[in-house]
Amino acid sequence: MSNEFETAKTAIETADKALDLYNKVLDQLIPWKTFEETIKELTRYKDEYSQKSSTLVGEVKTLLLDCQDKYFESTQSVYEWCGVSGQLLTAYLKLFEEPNEKKAEAQKAILIKVLDEGILKMKASMDCLGRCSSSFNAAAGKLLALESQLSNDFNEESSFFQGQVDKVRKEAYAGAAAGLAAGPFGLIISYSIAAGVVEGKLVPALKEKFKSVETFFKALKDKVQGASVTIDETKLKLENEISAISEMSAQTKVTRTYVDFDDLMMDLLKDAAGKLITQCNEYQKRHGKK
Repeated sequence: MSNEFETAKTAIETADKALDLYNKVLDQLIPWKTFEETIKELTRYKDEYSQKSSTLVGEVKTLLLDCQDKYFESTQSVYEWCGVSGQLLTAYLKLFEEPNEKKAEAQKAILIKVLDEGILKMKASMDCLGRCSSSFNAAAGKLLALESQLSNDFNEESSFFQGQVDKVRKEAYAGAAAGLAAGPFGLIISYSIAAGVVEGKLVPALKEKFKSVETFFKALKDKVQGASVTIDETKLKLENEISAISEMSAQTKVTRTYVDFDDLMMDLLKDAAGKLITQCNEYQKRHGKK
């Protein structure tokens, strides 16, 4: 098979491989939906930790929202490239009908446009992914500090824990007093019952509640760290793919036009272009209104 054919086919497949990383890695392996739900959940525990912990939670929320924004910017760059590429490659396929020198030149120009536009948009996307990863790393650091602070908050000897116990005890006393006979003896009895309830049931329940808070944030830290690793690994792969696309674009620019392809060659090129169009459509469906 001719070098011109191999260059064209490899160029299209290289672009397809890069887009595949977005479709199958960044969109599938990172639990973006979970992060969206988690951000909403962060305020649920706002009354169950100290002011120091509350400050850290606020910082984590800000960083996760920043991650979300940067990822959206990243997807928009690729979305724009997919929109352009889908249209150009559709035109590229139509030019296979009754091929001639003029159509071959147009196909070459289209392919170069798809590749060069892909390089620009993917580099812009990678820049956003880099900032997204930085925010994830910063959030992981804050969550590590939060883990330590929550451990201090929920220590039975801490002022925060004792304050929470006092709060529960007062509520229990008030409830017990309201349900028993009035007078000094009635009040003594109610206090005794309340004390037993607090120490026997409510304090253990308080510990369990605090444990669930710690578990929630530990799980979030693990997800954040995992997302950061996934982004960094994908970025390295994308850098290699962008480099390969650049090389294929350069080769395409210096090849002669290719009008002498046999039917098999044209079918293989059509298949490669069709596959990339499908990838573009799939990406746009997930990130837009296509």
